[in-house]
Amino acid sequence: MDLGADPAIWETSHVGGHRFAGNLVALPFGRYFGRVDRDNAGSVMAAVRDGVIPLAHFRGRSGWPQPAQAAEVFVRRALGDDAIAGWRLVELRRTGDATWRSVLDTPGGAFVATVAHAELPGQTYEGCFKDAPVGRHEYREVSVEPA
Repeated sequence: MDLGADPAIWETSHVGGHRFAGNLVALPFGRYFGRVDRDNAGSVMAAVRDGVIPLAHFRGRSGWPQPAQAAEVFVRRALGDDAIAGWRLVELRRTGDATWRSVLDTPGGAFVATVAHAELPGQTYEGCFKDAPVGRHEYREVSVEPA
């Protein structure tokens, strides 16, 4: 899909990913979406314009620390809540060497999510102009439960 004709689209670089792993940042919401390509970019954008978060592509929001972003993704998937508004981070606390506890206020009530930082095999470059690769990681769901 050619998005260049839409005046609401700004093209930039270095918000994460690269030309083979496209990302989309929806403003003014500050929501990040991954694995966006020519085939699905239009539907991702249309959903966001309708106030809906396409959960399969949702990667988090700007302004929240990474563990809280991961917690939101896991809670949203558990609840099936794709409304773009109505979520608030109440608390984020480190509970171990690699675990965090987030309390999220959602339209469906408060939820507690615990996430763990996990190292992955292999290395990757964090950006186009980095001199050396770094270790890969992800956040994994430990638990999601009502507060």
